[in-house]
Amino acid sequence: MANIREIAERAQVAPGTVSRALNNKGYISKETRKKIDKALKELEYVPNELARNLYRNRSNMIGVILPDIEHPFFLGIIKKLVIELKKYNYGVALWTTEYEAREEKEYLERLKRNAVDAAVVFVPVLDRAFYQELGRPLVLLDRIVEGIPYIPIDQEKSGRLAARKLYEDGCRHVLTVVGEQSDEIPSLKRHVAFIKEMEKLGGTVKVIREEWNNFELDYHMELAEKILEQEPEADGIYAADILGTAFLKVLRRMGRNVPEEFEIISTDGIDESNHAAISLSAVIQPAEMIAKEMARVLMGQIEGHPVKKIKTIDVYMYNGDTTK
Repeated sequence: MANIREIAERAQVAPGTVSRALNNKGYISKETRKKIDKALKELEYVPNELARNLYRNRSNMIGVILPDIEHPFFLGIIKKLVIELKKYNYGVALWTTEYEAREEKEYLERLKRNAVDAAVVFVPVLDRAFYQELGRPLVLLDRIVEGIPYIPIDQEKSGRLAARKLYEDGCRHVLTVVGEQSDEIPSLKRHVAFIKEMEKLGGTVKVIREEWNNFELDYHMELAEKILEQEPEADGIYAADILGTAFLKVLRRMGRNVPEEFEIISTDGIDESNHAAISLSAVIQPAEMIAKEMARVLMGQIEGHPVKKIKTIDVYMYNGDTTK
């Protein structure tokens, strides 16, 4: 492999100039940099990882910003994203915000300072203008901000599939739990589609409003108990994975039979996974497909070739043990 002196001779510059170029230090004219780049390619020079990253002004790290690491949906995607980014020789820096805008802003400032080359933001909370003015490679999940790439999931299909399954199984008085409502939040569409489809079929839907800022199972078990006390006629629910799991545990404790008396469908399954000794039925949003598309979109931005068309992630119904 060629050394720096040989590169300098080919480019007709001093070895120190090549060294400065590789380490991205000091002023180097565009013409000189072109000569060095040409010599590097001709001699197939491969600098060590640190020098290569400095030369390209890269960290080879992607920042992943999320509100809570305990949420199974987020965690499932992150696991797959780590695998996908390794294919591009990228690692992940994981940052949690606890839904604090100040924390999210600080992490995105690190992106501006080139501590990472790009970022993925799960459940963004800052004003849309901040993302639009950032001017750095960025992908959002579960929020639509004009001009910023986000990974679309077929949320309407999710809601329709769940409604049809519950109705086909005999459920007529069902529940759904909805968090923040905004046109910028794509996941709200699944609840709207669920309600429309169930009512079209002839069932009734009770909508429960609940802020999604706590991902502890004990909290959701208390919430499940309260909802079941308030809605004794309910015979099914379409809810987030963690709340579906909580309902299952509470119903078992009450001695109610699942799925004969009450059915549960998770809104955010990421794979056909089991919960304890029983498999929770879910509309699956394949984590692997989400991660692949995230990585593709991120790399396109980093390399200066933004992806023009982002794939919509398809979903499908997984019939576990909480539906008939």
